[in-house]
Amino acid sequence: SNSPPLKTRYLNQKYISSTQSSWMDIAEVAGALPNGLLDFIIFDLCYMGDIETCYEFREKADYLVVSPGEVMAEGMPYHLIVPHMFAKTPRLGEDGLAGTFFKYYEESSTPYATTAVIDCSKLEDLAEIMARVVEGKDTEIAALNIANMQTYDRYTYQTTVDLRDFAYAL
Repeated sequence: SNSPPLKTRYLNQKYISSTQSSWMDIAEVAGALPNGLLDFIIFDLCYMGDIETCYEFREKADYLVVSPGEVMAEGMPYHLIVPHMFAKTPRLGEDGLAGTFFKYYEESSTPYATTAVIDCSKLEDLAEIMARVVEGKDTEIAALNIANMQTYDRYTYQTTVDLRDFAYAL
């Protein structure tokens, strides 16, 4: 197709006034970062763990630390995770940054946390597999009942679903 891609994914919202907001397009943010410069990127933002966002940043870092759901208002507990980030060998998984993030919220008054560490070297293979899964299934995709899938947002109109649930539904 010769039409430009739709801008449907945005990074963060900066509140300017009661009538204005400022959004950053995810592709533009990814495009501003050089490839292969970073060992990891931490997104302290809600809903950055969807596959589209992770794929967009696949060449920017070896790993992404993301949340497919909401990040509570306090955000990442930097006072606890910084040592994991700056260790000689950064510890990002359950025994490091992601585990510390999860435990912090598990023990808080808002015990809600979802976090994932994404190995970016696996995203091209995943994209190839998903291309085969969805090939020729436009009608089935349009008719999917996401009420039977795990969702990551709390809104009436669900916008994010679990990729595994989506694939199995096809």
